[in-house]
Amino acid sequence: MGIVQKSGPGTVGKFSEGQRVVAVPWGTKAGNGTWAQYTCVPETYLLAVPDALSTEHACQFLVNPLTAMGFFDTLHVPKGGWLLNNAAGSVLGRMVIKLAKEKGVKTVNIVRRAELVEELKQIGADEVILSSEEDVAARVKEVTDGKGAFAALEPVVGEDFVHIVGATADHGTVLVYGAMAGFTAHFNVSDVLFR
Repeated sequence: MGIVQKSGPGTVGKFSEGQRVVAVPWGTKAGNGTWAQYTCVPETYLLAVPDALSTEHACQFLVNPLTAMGFFDTLHVPKGGWLLNNAAGSVLGRMVIKLAKEKGVKTVNIVRRAELVEELKQIGADEVILSSEEDVAARVKEVTDGKGAFAALEPVVGEDFVHIVGATADHGTVLVYGAMAGFTAHFNVSDVLFR
């Protein structure tokens, strides 16, 4: 989220100085990262932030909501189907829980901190697994009557990736959208080849 300081030379400018805007795509390829205090962005990349939207919500305006919606558009989890949601305590993870509830999709949510279990259940999580205390794959199989999750959302990967793949149903999809544990994934090759 940014505040328009000035329109470029020779432009009329559809935004006024001081107006709050969000940009997509952000020009990171040209070195204009999102942590910069000032950057130049083509006006066509900008959208006005409504006055009623807080700065805290505006900074997520185009990233997390569109990502969460894209997950459902991509995965086509059927009503009543199970979606495995890793790192469910994140802002994006919480949006997934709420969207799933609206769409009639059940969620199994993985967290690493015990205090998040009840918090996520209160916003609509069907099941919450504390990964430090439970066998993720075994618990997901138990929750889904032995079938595994229709699909899984995976932002962590690393050594625990084997459990995410193992918890997904035969012919299911694991959508990897991050690498919080690094760029190496551990999985059982037979799961990928034969399931």
